[in-house]
Amino acid sequence: RCTVLQTFLEHHCLQPEAALEKARATFGRMVDFFISGKDRPASRVQPGGSSGGERRRGHIIQQLHDNGTKDFYTNLLQTFTFRHFSVGDKSQATEGQNLYMHILKFTIPMLGRYTDEYFPTIVSTIKAAQSIVGLHLLACQVWHALIAAAGPNSLQLRASLTQVVVNLLALAEVYPEDVKAPLHLLLLDWATHFKEEIQYIP
Repeated sequence: RCTVLQTFLEHHCLQPEAALEKARATFGRMVDFFISGKDRPASRVQPGGSSGGERRRGHIIQQLHDNGTKDFYTNLLQTFTFRHFSVGDKSQATEGQNLYMHILKFTIPMLGRYTDEYFPTIVSTIKAAQSIVGLHLLACQVWHALIAAAGPNSLQLRASLTQVVVNLLALAEVYPEDVKAPLHLLLLDWATHFKEEIQYIP
């Protein structure tokens, strides 16, 4: 299961933005099949509404872990982090590093309640990516995906709010437009949730 799912991610996470939702839906059908043994056709989305598949998509990896394949994402993060961010020249982005960041961007919205569990590892990877030429824009996008997935009730996000904001502000020097959305979430939309923590941001 893990090998099949990882291979799918490696081949589909690099698609254009417009095609990513379709790829996530296909990934969800694969997970459904592994869980139930049945192939469920893609649900149709009615105008003004959302399909059952679309509603479940935010918890695809959560469902996978809850049904006996709990090591999938853990192994994926460990393998790619060691392979692409622990050794070698870090001055210029490699193909593997670029792929890994795209995999994170693709999968983070599917973690469900496991987002906090993987939050520290993902943050470490993003921070490493920020120091590598060619990964700054992807770092912005992965930060946004992680913050949105974690939500204002995340204990990990609350505990590391200053660190997250400081890293986003560092990226703002290169991609100011691309950090507006996550900063807006943290400092404006969710300000009441982080009222105390915001006071300590330098």
